[in-house]
Amino acid sequence: APISDKWAFGFGISSGYNAQSDWGGDNSVSPVATDTQISTYQVSTDLAYAPWKQFSFGAGYDFVRVMVEGYDYDSPTSSPYDTDLSGDSWDTAWHAGALFQIDETTRIGAAYHSKVDYKAVGSASTISQDGEALQETGDFGFTSVLPAYSVLSAYRQLNTKWAMQASVSYTQWDQINEIEYDNLPTDTSLENVNQEYDYQNTWRSAVGAHYLISPTLMLRFGLAYETSPYNNDEVYLQAPPGNSYDASIGLHVVTSTAWAFDFGWTHIFYDDLNVDTSNDINDATSTGDFSGNSDIIGLQAVWNMT
Repeated sequence: APISDKWAFGFGISSGYNAQSDWGGDNSVSPVATDTQISTYQVSTDLAYAPWKQFSFGAGYDFVRVMVEGYDYDSPTSSPYDTDLSGDSWDTAWHAGALFQIDETTRIGAAYHSKVDYKAVGSASTISQDGEALQETGDFGFTSVLPAYSVLSAYRQLNTKWAMQASVSYTQWDQINEIEYDNLPTDTSLENVNQEYDYQNTWRSAVGAHYLISPTLMLRFGLAYETSPYNNDEVYLQAPPGNSYDASIGLHVVTSTAWAFDFGWTHIFYDDLNVDTSNDINDATSTGDFSGNSDIIGLQAVWNMT
């Protein structure tokens, strides 16, 4: 929404980081991870300034909701029990960016999104195999980081029908060096435990195109490649993918001068991985091979306020 000919205000709700894996119970990886679900959404505000027509920059504040809806594992079979963890928190972050309009058909943008330090507080419990509640707490804490990332992007309008775009992203996964568990229930007591990680930073490259079918309908498609965050093949089963290859297709529909909607589907192919990992909480280990793929469905509503 323009404030003046040089200032503008923006507002958005989005979901930046989400991970879910379900290995099922009673199998070889159960002592390390069974069901894991971490999801986020954020409310963002933006203020932008254009000192001249070709250049603008802006920054904003993010209010981030982190929800650890499942982070479960089983104990080794020598002392069988199941652990169920959950928690949530509200946290803050910031972002900034700039846009350079080279000419009427070409623009380049850059953006930075800060890390999010969070502590999800909730409940945790352990249950024996026969269903007996062994330990339970309503004061469980799960402390970690959502990593910062930077993006450099470009857009080129080729003609009245076609447009090309490309981006390079850099995510600082090494900011996650451990997860702290406060008041973690075991089969006998509540403990404070740190799970250490050895992530490495990743690069993601993407290219895409838009094809304007009609003034109100646009087809989008693209390809992307992202390097693995794992260092020296130390794979964490709570979020197992390695190098990934993405193929995407989507549709942009304009319903009025104020509203437009986007629908998208991405299929992700993952490189096969050798797994040799452990759970510092209960000293369990798991080795083997991993292969897999995933699908992402995306929906977006765009409201042009003026």
